[in-house]
Amino acid sequence: MTDLTFTLTPKEKISKAKLELYKRSPFFSYLIEYLKFIERKDIKTCSIDNKRVFSYNPDFISKLSTEEVLTILCHEVMHLALEHYKRQRNRNKMILTSEGQIVFVWNIACDIVINNILIKNGFKFPKNSIIPSEDSIIIFKKKITSISKKSAEEIYDELIEELDKNFEKIEIIVKDPDKLGEKAGEKFKLKAYKINEEIKNFDEHKWDIDKESKENEEDIDWKKILAEAYNYAKQRGEIPLGLKREYEILNKSKINWRILLRREISKIVPTDFTWSKPNKKYIWMDIYTPGIQKESVEVLIAIDTSSSVTKKELSQFISEIISIAKSFESIKLRIITHDARVYEDILIKDKDLNKLKKLKIRGGGGTDHRPLYKYIKEKKYYKNTKLLISFTDGYSEFPKKPIIPTIFILAGNHVAKSRMPKWAIAVISCNRD
Repeated sequence: MTDLTFTLTPKEKISKAKLELYKRSPFFSYLIEYLKFIERKDIKTCSIDNKRVFSYNPDFISKLSTEEVLTILCHEVMHLALEHYKRQRNRNKMILTSEGQIVFVWNIACDIVINNILIKNGFKFPKNSIIPSEDSIIIFKKKITSISKKSAEEIYDELIEELDKNFEKIEIIVKDPDKLGEKAGEKFKLKAYKINEEIKNFDEHKWDIDKESKENEEDIDWKKILAEAYNYAKQRGEIPLGLKREYEILNKSKINWRILLRREISKIVPTDFTWSKPNKKYIWMDIYTPGIQKESVEVLIAIDTSSSVTKKELSQFISEIISIAKSFESIKLRIITHDARVYEDILIKDKDLNKLKKLKIRGGGGTDHRPLYKYIKEKKYYKNTKLLISFTDGYSEFPKKPIIPTIFILAGNHVAKSRMPKWAIAVISCNRD
């Protein structure tokens, strides 16, 4: 009797992995139905793009077990389902590894989050993988703990903080810009953190995002798909472990920051009733009610002019300042621009908005809020000012104690709200955290 053994082709191995996944996880099996599969000899391992295309080198797949292929499929689809390609925004800092490899720090943060979820759900990884253990991982000599309670954005901030403190930033010449999403064939200079360790990864991310072109838009709504997969798994009592934080970040309703800002300002505008100026609204009916008397107050507006805040966001914020000046008759606005030093200092009163048009935006370097608060103290603005509204990306140093109540408006590629000073009376994000 002949013993027949069959070797699966890479395509058959992927099909088998998908069948295994249907048995094990309703959540992940629901998601991978939206992937497209293409064999490619021009890549070393595998890659995913925002068009849902999972590309793979057949030789790479052939060397993996079915269990490892199953894990890779889940890993790749989670990048899409959690919209990591959209959430990256301007988080473009890179490292140069001991192997000469250029890696985006954002990709590492996302891999840590996804792989931690998969580890918690019993998936097994190939050798070259970033593998957390007991909800933590050591990378760049930094121990990231409580991963399941953190978003990719929060982990990115922790990694950048460690890199800034302990690693040198060097200038490199990129010979193959196509891998970084640039035009093929060009040579250009970049800055990257030089680290003396190898970063394990088995995939490439090819996010082809062009905001000006509809050709690059997705044809499905990943938020909707993720919610469907979540509910599908919930009905079967098999919600994946460790997903809560990322799911909350992605599905958090976006509250209009302008409404929140106005709400906070209205709290500090004191009001009282007076009979000397009756409410005109009811006089024609021979009904006399007291009018509202508002005390004039001054609000400080500090604008961080560092490079992370875009011109569009800065323009939107200044437009809101103008709108606030028009809406609150009893408010005087003092505008201060700064990065690591103070530049402009303009007082706007009696709705004289022409001064705003003359505002010069200077700076663009690193940010430090301590000189700003020192300046406010030296000028004694805190004595007559009820509130400071700081428009910033949050990558800054802050005093231990404020001399004035402060609201932070986070814009651009900003830090996670949880990393802002605890003494702030409010931290409002212009975009999703």
